[in-house]
Amino acid sequence: MTRADNPPVYLLEDAQSIYRIEVSATANSIRRVAVTTGEIESLCVRGLEVRVLPLMQSEATSPAPASLLTCNTVVVPGSFTIIRLYGNVYGAFCTTATRPAGKTTQWLDFTMKSTSFNGTGLHAPIALFLNGAALSGSSPAIIGNGILIGDVHLRAWGDGGCGSTSWPSYPIYDSQIEAYWSTSNWIYGSTCDLYGAFDGTSYSWDIQANVNSWISYTKMGAGHTYSPPAVYTLNQRPSFDPNQGGVLFAVTNDVPGVNFRLDFSAVTTGWF
Repeated sequence: MTRADNPPVYLLEDAQSIYRIEVSATANSIRRVAVTTGEIESLCVRGLEVRVLPLMQSEATSPAPASLLTCNTVVVPGSFTIIRLYGNVYGAFCTTATRPAGKTTQWLDFTMKSTSFNGTGLHAPIALFLNGAALSGSSPAIIGNGILIGDVHLRAWGDGGCGSTSWPSYPIYDSQIEAYWSTSNWIYGSTCDLYGAFDGTSYSWDIQANVNSWISYTKMGAGHTYSPPAVYTLNQRPSFDPNQGGVLFAVTNDVPGVNFRLDFSAVTTGWF
C-alpha cells in the first residue's frame, strides 16, 4: 500500500517502451526518453513505488515510432511524485481526453509539497486543455492553458517571470498563469502569487480554464489565500482546439544540479 507521504512515481508506456518525459525550457522542447529496467530497480531501492500508466488499446494495435511521445491515458492519478535522481526527472506525465459535450470549463485541483526544489532554477508546467496529439508529432509541442510553479525569474519577456526585473516585488519561487502553443509560450507576471511557493510547505491550487481562453487560479497555504485576476490568453496566443481536454504535469530539467522531489496529492479534475 502506498503511504500518503510517499506517493508513486508514474512512467508512461506504449508498444515500444516504458519511458519518461524530458522537458527543456531553454530549448522549448519536450521529448520521450526510454527508461531501463535498471533505472526502475534503482528507484525502487530508494523506497519509491513505480507504476506505469496503462497502455491504450489503440496504441497496442497501431504503435507510434519509438522517437515520439504518446499521451496514452485518460486517467489522472490522485497522488504522485515527480523526482529528479541521477540527473533525470521521473514521474512527469500527460493525458489525452476530449471535452465533454455541453461543458465549457475544465478545472484541476491539487496539493503540492516540494523538497529541495527552491534553488534549482527549474519550474513545473501544468497545463489544461492539453492537445495530446500535438505531443505525438515530429515537433512535439505543449498546447494548452495552465500555470507554472517554480523559478522563472530570469525571464523578463512574455510579461515577465515572478521575481524578474519586470515583476521584482514577487518571490522568485512562485506560481503564475502560462499559455502554451506550438511555437512559443507566454507567462503573465500580474498573476504571480504575493506569498511565493517554498520547500517544506503544502500548498493547494485550484485552476480553471474555459473554451473562451480565460484562465484563473487560486492558491492556498501557509495561512494565505491568493487569487489573481483571471487572464484572457487570446491577446497573446493563437487560438486552440477547445475540444481537447488532456492534462500535463511536468518539470523542466535544463539546469543541472541537486536532486529534488515534488509530492502531489488530492489531485482531481473535471468539467462544468
